[in-house]
Amino acid sequence: MTKAKRGTFEVVEGWQLESPAGAKSPYLYSLAFTHSKQVKGGTNHKVRDRQLASIDATYYAPGQAAKYSEYIDVWRPWSLTMIQTGRRGEVAAPTRVEHLVTADSETRVSQMVGHADAMAWPYATLMTSSAKAYKPGSRQTESWFKAGLRPGMLRDQTTGLTMVPAARTGNTIWSSFAGWTDTQPGHFSRQGFVDLGGTELFANGVSVGLYNWFGYGYWDVPAEPVELELVYNLNRWQRDGFTWESPTDAETRWRWKSSAADNDKPLPLLFPDYDLVVDANDRAPKVKYYPISVTVGSGEWYRPGRITSAHVRASYDDGGSWVDVPVLNLGTRVIAGVDNTLATDFVTLQVELTDAGGKSVTQTLKRFYGIR
Repeated sequence: MTKAKRGTFEVVEGWQLESPAGAKSPYLYSLAFTHSKQVKGGTNHKVRDRQLASIDATYYAPGQAAKYSEYIDVWRPWSLTMIQTGRRGEVAAPTRVEHLVTADSETRVSQMVGHADAMAWPYATLMTSSAKAYKPGSRQTESWFKAGLRPGMLRDQTTGLTMVPAARTGNTIWSSFAGWTDTQPGHFSRQGFVDLGGTELFANGVSVGLYNWFGYGYWDVPAEPVELELVYNLNRWQRDGFTWESPTDAETRWRWKSSAADNDKPLPLLFPDYDLVVDANDRAPKVKYYPISVTVGSGEWYRPGRITSAHVRASYDDGGSWVDVPVLNLGTRVIAGVDNTLATDFVTLQVELTDAGGKSVTQTLKRFYGIR
């Protein structure tokens, strides 16, 4: 047997304390205590709130009330993986909770909230936050599953950097798209068990292959310049007992020109982001003018130009018919004014945007939000 050598190590204790059931102001302490080279002292710790960071977290429900699974992790500079501080179990949504977490420059905190629809870990749709280090006494806000849900981009959980969702290698295009993303910056998710869909690529209007496996695809394309259109469909399977009502489907179509000169480059895809005012169940008021702010983003490899063209349509019968929506194009964002008085239950939205670089995206979100 080889003897262990004296070296450097670190032990991390994870502690959680939750408010009693039925508390008027719910709270959750998620703390990490580190010991370098040796475990010092006992397991009793005295911590004051002013030494911690406070996160005012709002949990929205995309439709009906639901129970979310929840996990709080930390990341240390030497970590290969996230370190769990404990499993809280379930949180009933909609609700609001004050999180108090470790505030330390070398301890980053990340949270995962899973919308299950009868499917628990690891099959739930796990909305994940990028790990952050907080300052003692700082106050933050965070929202989960707020309306504006649409396909987003995966991020490195520890750094927050965007992971490439699709690229060209030689004369091959590949994709690996994320699942749903809510409106909180830094959030992302992978597809859960009930998040279905597929991808299809078109070259000069002709399909070069359809993949019915989440957001994955792999296609051969010509070396010469060609007009490409990549389609990603993300569908929420509304199985028995579902509570996720909106959106049910998202179709995203990206269009750009490419050739062999784009070898080893991520694709210049535009990802729409939305900002809209809703209640705790992601439902909007039935008003004549309902503003929705739309912006576009991408990864660190492509900075979208100013929005040069913007068209928005709304449907009140799940896409059976469409109504043009007036838009105000401010260049960096578009404000669409939807007439919610024409809706009885849900509004389906279609947004078509083009930037100054000639890249365009059309996104159709079925039952994008509900009406109260």
